[in-house]
Amino acid sequence: MARFGALRDATTIVDGATLAFAEWGAADGRAVVGWHGNPGSRFGLGWAREWAAACGVHLVIFDRPGMGGSEPDPSRSVTSTARRVTRAVADLGITRFAVLGNSSGGPYALACAAVAPAAVGRVAIVAGVGVMSETAAHDGMSEENDRFWSQASVGPSATTGTFDRIIGDAPMIGLHPEKVADIAEAGRQGAFNLALDAHVITARWDVELTDVTAPVDLWHGAVDDDVPLIQAQRLAGRLPQATLHVWPNRGHDMPPEAMLEVYALLGCEPTTPTR
Repeated sequence: MARFGALRDATTIVDGATLAFAEWGAADGRAVVGWHGNPGSRFGLGWAREWAAACGVHLVIFDRPGMGGSEPDPSRSVTSTARRVTRAVADLGITRFAVLGNSSGGPYALACAAVAPAAVGRVAIVAGVGVMSETAAHDGMSEENDRFWSQASVGPSATTGTFDRIIGDAPMIGLHPEKVADIAEAGRQGAFNLALDAHVITARWDVELTDVTAPVDLWHGAVDDDVPLIQAQRLAGRLPQATLHVWPNRGHDMPPEAMLEVYALLGCEPTTPTR
């Protein structure tokens, strides 16, 4: 049986490179392609996985290159990664889908919609990273995260040590066992690949936001000091069709039950009674 109750845990080949993915929820449900945070893998997005079956969602999560079981690609950008994943989705026989991005997965979710406008019907971004290079993008950010993202913009070697510590400390700081396993899987090809992912979304965010023609719902905590609300506000102002939803008393995490509303706006209806 696939880990953590996945419908399937597998790999595919796109452009000669391996991509690992896992499928969750309802096999015959509305397809949603999930983009995990960092550190994270195809075993992440636990709050999205929890409600997938009940909301009639066929959730497909891919490991980004160099993370989990996907082959590294040192030259990748946000858009090139999105193109590779959308080709893999098509190879799975999925022709129409929604997109869900969390935290560092947010830029990739938007790129996915930009490069495949005919396939992507709607986008949801939860606590998504904005354009870090913009003036005031770090306003409201904790000192620790301000330092991290500033280092990430320099290059992957600047934060490789940070990710090494995160991977090593995860089993000892009381995280849920599935989260510990997710972090371990994310970093199994080395912390450098996680650091590269952080660098890519600070230095190689090559998404043309005006190309994102699908409706986008941005969900963000008002007191998020990991990714400040101003980043979501700016994205909402630059996307052609965007709605910003603010949770007044939340930080970078999200209330799991909020996935019901997130999925509903993605066009996914509950198929069984909620608990």
